[in-house]
Amino acid sequence: MMPEKTVWLFNFSSNYSPGGLRRLIESARWFDQNEGGNFIINEKAYKAVKSFSNKNVYFPVSSSRLKRFLNDGYYIKDILHSMDTPDIYFSFGIPIFYKIGKVNWFHISNATSLTTDKINLPLKRKTEMVLLKKRILASSI
Repeated sequence: MMPEKTVWLFNFSSNYSPGGLRRLIESARWFDQNEGGNFIINEKAYKAVKSFSNKNVYFPVSSSRLKRFLNDGYYIKDILHSMDTPDIYFSFGIPIFYKIGKVNWFHISNATSLTTDKINLPLKRKTEMVLLKKRILASSI
């Protein structure tokens, strides 16, 4: 008897930065060559990964800093209605405020947000990092 396929749901929707995009492309490439995965992506990133669509499923979403601040993850419930509960939910830089998968994995892509008082940043960036730190801490409870 073959083991059941693990259902992965990745959330790479937070931004379209070069580092995050590289991680998305390499993850999409690997999963498309193996068991396949489900990817929530920033709509701007779809062109970069659409060639890895043999086994992968993509859910492009519109995202901005303001949308993330006001209603992060607004799209998740709709996506979960279109698929079974994932075995593993991997969130790249987006705090997890409720159970999404059987296993929920939060990847902090920028640890600067956890040490904002020790780093000299421009006011706008420092404010963003302080808010992100509060959201990360609130999601870890």
